[in-house]
Amino acid sequence: MNIKNLYISAGVLFAISAIILLTGNPNSKTKTDDRIETKVITQESLSPLGSVNISSNDSDITLKLDQAENQWLLEERYSMPIDFSKLSNLINEITKVEVIRLATSNKDRLSDLGLEGNETLSFLDTKGDLIQTIEIGKNADNGRQIIRFGNEEKAYLVDTAIRLESTPLNWLSKELISIETDSLTEFNLSTVEGESLNLNRVDSESDWAEISPLAQTNRSIKQDAVESLLKQLETIRFTDLAEIDDEKVQTAKQYNRSFSFKQADGTAYSIVIGRKPEVVLGNGSDKEDSEPATEPAGPVFIKITSSEDGAPINQYMDKAAFEVSSYLFTNLVKSISDLTEEISIEEPKEDSTEEETEQPEGSTVE
Repeated sequence: MNIKNLYISAGVLFAISAIILLTGNPNSKTKTDDRIETKVITQESLSPLGSVNISSNDSDITLKLDQAENQWLLEERYSMPIDFSKLSNLINEITKVEVIRLATSNKDRLSDLGLEGNETLSFLDTKGDLIQTIEIGKNADNGRQIIRFGNEEKAYLVDTAIRLESTPLNWLSKELISIETDSLTEFNLSTVEGESLNLNRVDSESDWAEISPLAQTNRSIKQDAVESLLKQLETIRFTDLAEIDDEKVQTAKQYNRSFSFKQADGTAYSIVIGRKPEVVLGNGSDKEDSEPATEPAGPVFIKITSSEDGAPINQYMDKAAFEVSSYLFTNLVKSISDLTEEISIEEPKEDSTEEETEQPEGSTVE
């Protein structure tokens, strides 16, 4: 092999590449379009922002500002509140994205670049007027991406890939209730079997005691068990939503457990949680040692009610049924005996028979 010729060929190729790079340099200061070296969208243009729409082949997501309550809601999921930090992060990220260069102005190439019918991100003001629509195309090298603005017949290369959350449920704020257990002064529990336990205390430094004494006087309240139960109810988050009249929701109601507690300020909450239990259908095989066939337990649904008029949680419960983790249900107390313990009561001692003291014969007691 002629090494000298090889070096010459490599040098020629390098020179050609350099010429192509310089004439088509995406970072070249020569602008062929006003959008080059500008932000995809600015913070200023998004004020005032009234709604955000994310559209894909699988779903449509509409995040809308409730101006009266100053709260962002997800229209496609019963107009439930969203996790605002996710919207804030989206806006912060999209306003940092910058256009590098024009990718094409040939409308016939748009579909090849992943445009026309792909994901879109739209911003509207509080009057409902469109601010900007950005369509997301194919990913490019080095973490960059192809986009286009609205229905323009141009595509652009931007410096950062844009990731959109297209699962509606992931936008929601999952927290239903959050309380400080130290603020509780009353706690009540009712089980599926009809047992009930009603407790109160003066403050967080006091022990829980029964409002109505237990039938068995040889039992007392297990303070650690009560505190552990309340910790589980301190923050409750849902995992999914369902229609209130859904068959699974109605079935779960037949196996409800209920809890209620009152805070020092007088605010009270009631919690009803239910789940259809696992059903054993019989042996799944003729073999004697085979496991019996079962119908799995159903999902866990919860309903929370506040004593405060107009409390948001009451409005949410009127809109949808809330599914929660099965872990919450299976780890809650199943019996009053889980919160009580036996105390030993000493039997009263019998009085010992006094021994008669013999008196000497003829003696008298003065």
